Amino acid sequence: MNINSIQSQILSMDKNQLDTIIESVKHRRNALAHLKKNEFSVGDKVNFEFKRQIVNGMVKDIMRKNIKVQDLDNKFRVFNVHPSFLTKGGK
Repeated sequence: MNINSIQSQILSMDKNQLDTIIESVKHRRNALAHLKKNEFSVGDKVNFEFKRQIVNGMVKDIMRKNIKVQDLDNKFRVFNVHPSFLTKGGK
């Protein structure tokens, strides 16, 4: 199954079939985000891009959808970051 065949099948679907596909895609995206969130734990060093700068931080809290990250260079700066933007590691 390749992308072109999937796209051609989508183009031939009616509204009800498309709604079913959309719900399936939403559920899969949520499941992937949940799996990504579970890769992190409190105290992990992470980094992410903010305003074209790499921010090195530490996970302070894992919330329902986002992860609270404290900047290692400025302890008063805390970010709420979606797990898909985080990378493990840092200084």
